[in-house]
Parts: sequence; structure tokens; C-alpha cells
Amino acid sequence: MTDGLPQDAQSANTDKIYATGNAKVYYRSFEGGFSAQAPDFKGYTEEQVKKVLGEPEAVIKDPNYIKDTFKAQELENIRELYQGQRVTEEQAKAFYVTAVDIAQAASLSQDYQLESDYILYSYKQHKINLIFSKGELYYMTPNPDYLYFK
Repeated sequence: MTDGLPQDAQSANTDKIYATGNAKVYYRSFEGGFSAQAPDFKGYTEEQVKKVLGEPEAVIKDPNYIKDTFKAQELENIRELYQGQRVTEEQAKAFYVTAVDIAQAASLSQDYQLESDYILYSYKQHKINLIFSKGELYYMTPNPDYLYFK
């Protein structure tokens, strides 16, 4: 464990997904820009996630969906979590910036006819979304019932 978080998926509990390493979620704005950090998920492959969360309700590889629908869904999911006081404003902003970044990357890969390596797993009727990149978990909706992070 590092600062209360496991080093990787193999050393994490299996009751939910755990952020790994010592990365703390943050969002800071300053004149001319901002800085944000979302958690790492070292070792969480698609198979490892299925062991924890079960089979996803949907598996989506379409960059159009990730570019448009995923981004809109995450805004709504994060807004609900924030309004329900499940995440702080700073955490909500950090996760949403990451979701927007994923959507923009999916859009760029489509614009330049590159193959997108993003795969979306959806649970709980799109209330819990996970994005995999290159076989590892890259992003997850910050619902504390399913994700532990700092």
C-alpha cells in the first residue's frame, strides 16, 4: 500500500475498483489554464475488472459514441455524484476534464482515420462507465460505491 492505496490491481481488495499508486485526485485553476489529475489503475485489465464488477451491460468501441454520448453521460453522472455530495467539486472537475480529454482523443483519431484503442464498459444503465486504453483501465466514473480513490 502507498498512502492508503494499493500498488496495483493484484494487491487491491476485490470489493470495488481501487485507484493505485499514490496519485491524489485534484483540479486547480490558475490564470491562463488549469491542472488536473485523475487516478491511475495499474494492473486493471478488462479481465481483472470483470472479476470485480462482473460482465458489463455494454461494451462499446465506437469512437462516435465515446466522442459524443460518453462525454454527455459522464457530465450527467458526475453532476449527480456532486449534487449528492458523493464527490467534491474539485474531484468532479478532475474526472470530467479526463472524460473530455478521452472524448477529444476519440474525435481526433476519427478525424485522422486512426484506429481508436478506447473500449468503454458500461454498468448500471450507463451510470458507471469505464474506459480501457491499450488493455488497461484508464478512466472510471468516480462513484464511491464502485471506485475507491484519494
